Order: sequence, then structure tokens, then C-alpha cells
Amino acid sequence: MFTPLAPLVDFNGVTLVLASVELWTRSVRLRIAGLNNDSSDRLDEEHRRALQGWAEEVRDAHARGMARDAPPREPGARLLDMGLALADGAGTDYRSAGSSSGGSGTEWRLEAAFEPGMPAGASELTVEVKDFDGSIVHEVELKLPEL
Repeated sequence: MFTPLAPLVDFNGVTLVLASVELWTRSVRLRIAGLNNDSSDRLDEEHRRALQGWAEEVRDAHARGMARDAPPREPGARLLDMGLALADGAGTDYRSAGSSSGGSGTEWRLEAAFEPGMPAGASELTVEVKDFDGSIVHEVELKLPEL
């Protein structure tokens, strides 16, 4: 595991840092953390109020024998909307292999997996953040320790 703690990007008003990079034989895993600030606190509070309203609607719908929609999406789930990609000097074709997020009244986090693993001898990894049209808006180049 490599722990760079590199600033990555401000996303929806929350500053994200690259907390760790795990280099496995068959995958690369990123752990991204959101630093709590006024924006994350505001989004958490909005979610708390929306969740409260949803719970009241569920009780009312249940009393009438009706179903209710799913709960509101937690604020940290918006991190799944961030476009992430990996690149290295060897030209490896990394593809997303899943992600998960969290954050509502707690630290925001995103874990993203990519396949394949890094090729032997690779010494650099670039984490790219892309916007909705696929343009790179920020990138972090990491010099990797020799293994």
C-alpha cells in the first residue's frame, strides 16, 4: 500500500484527498477522503432533513397501505459521480472494477477499484479526475516506491 495524502480536487464544495493507493496483483484500489467543511456540513444537514421528511412520508403511506419511494441518496454518494481514471507510463488499459462511497454526518469517502494491476517495473501512476464530457480537470502524478 502506498499512502500519498495528495490533494485531488474540490468536488461539490468538498475538498478530496487521495488517502491511499493499493497496488495488488490484479487490481489497483484508490481510497479518497473528503475533508469536512461548511459545504459537507450543509449537505449533511440537508440530507438529515430530507431523510426525516421521507420517514414521515413512509409512516403516512404505511398507514394508508401504500408503498413509498426509496430513501434520499446520502450526500457522500455524489462522489460516485466523479469521473476517475488511471494511467501509467506503460500504457496499461485500466478499467473500473467497482466503487463504493459513504458520508452523511461522518467523513466522506470513496473507494474505487481498477483492473488490471500495475505491470511489473512501473514507477509512476497518474490519477485523473474527469468531468462529464471526459475532459481531465485535475490529475495527480505519483512516483511509486520500489517494491
